[in-house]
Amino acid sequence: MAETTAASGQGAENPGPMVVPAPGARGTGPGAGVPTLLAVLRRLDSGPRGLTEAQAEERLARFGENTVPAAHEAPWPRLFVRSLRDPFTAVLGCLGLVSAAVSAWGRRR
Repeated sequence: MAETTAASGQGAENPGPMVVPAPGARGTGPGAGVPTLLAVLRRLDSGPRGLTEAQAEERLARFGENTVPAAHEAPWPRLFVRSLRDPFTAVLGCLGLVSAAVSAWGRRR
């Protein structure tokens, strides 16, 4: 039923979840459960020849340009806190504390 509504143009904005057959429904080989090309094109409300100019302009107006957002780097305090979660950093911190304690203990004698 989901395929008929997507193919007829109804529900093109949100065609719903893609229905994947249960394992073994079309065989048990390596391609079992993988949607066919035609099913993917129906899900995207497209066809083998792609979109028409009118469809492309309408989708550009509705969804915007197909661009990757600019990456931003995390500030250094956040990077520092994330590094504390690493077990290797904890080992190095403990070794640093032991080294400082041994060094301070050696100077007092």
